[in-house]
Amino acid sequence: MSARDSDKLRVLRNCTCGVLGNHHVRPRCLYVDSRLGALKYETYITREEVDVTRTTPATAPRRRGRPPGPPVDPEIRRENILDAAERVIARTGPAIAFADIATEAGFARTAVYAVFPDRDSLLSALTVRHTDRIIAVANDILARPLPLREVFRELVEMICTFVADNPQLHPALMQGLHAPQNGGHRPLFTRNADWATAVFEVVLDSVGADRRSARTWAGATVGALLLAAEDWSAEPRVSKTELVDQLTAFIWPAIESVGGDALSGPLIACVSFRNPGGNTRDQLPAQAAGTLSRNPNT
Repeated sequence: MSARDSDKLRVLRNCTCGVLGNHHVRPRCLYVDSRLGALKYETYITREEVDVTRTTPATAPRRRGRPPGPPVDPEIRRENILDAAERVIARTGPAIAFADIATEAGFARTAVYAVFPDRDSLLSALTVRHTDRIIAVANDILARPLPLREVFRELVEMICTFVADNPQLHPALMQGLHAPQNGGHRPLFTRNADWATAVFEVVLDSVGADRRSARTWAGATVGALLLAAEDWSAEPRVSKTELVDQLTAFIWPAIESVGGDALSGPLIACVSFRNPGGNTRDQLPAQAAGTLSRNPNT
């Protein structure tokens, strides 16, 4: 008997039952067929001789775990998960499940949890992603050489357009505004308010007014725009154009009261954002700085 057959015989003797192909068997009689040089046994149920020295298929099932090859870049995996989450939200609404996101992204659920331990962290990351995109578009609007009132109207329209174009995503992002779970930090509100504070500081500095009003104005403006746009998206009583005009008329008097109607863009502001869970700021200028020109028509 070869060493290979001895090993197989030892294994089968220690077995009480086994599975071979489609047969559920228990060894009854073990022997070596010297003519064929193959280890065989007689099954308990079928009394059928079965060759247990069959050749292993050329293509074996892949083992569990990460497949061979270079590891996935963590940032790429994070972005892929966020992309998948957005697609799931667009189809099913804000009540997302990690199992659906994992399936959409092509990852195991454990891979999703390794990046985002809970639903709040995922929604927070989505909110920061879209807030940063909103601010990038807003900065382009500020750079235009327009009267300040027109600049503000375009900013209002941009927010309303985002809400209208994302009827499922926007409510999910707004959940972080209504029910913060991470120490009071609300990314959608806080990051937009930080940006608006820097803008109002430039406006107030340009007209020689007290810049301490900037944060109050920013909080009131951002909160009003976000909540009014959400209310309108749930039940649009007026057209989007009318909504934009009404919101602009609502926020403009405060700016006009300090002489803002005499200003024109471009406006450049350096913004610093507060970190999650506290008042510390990331490595950006702590104070806003920028320029505005006088409107030649005033």
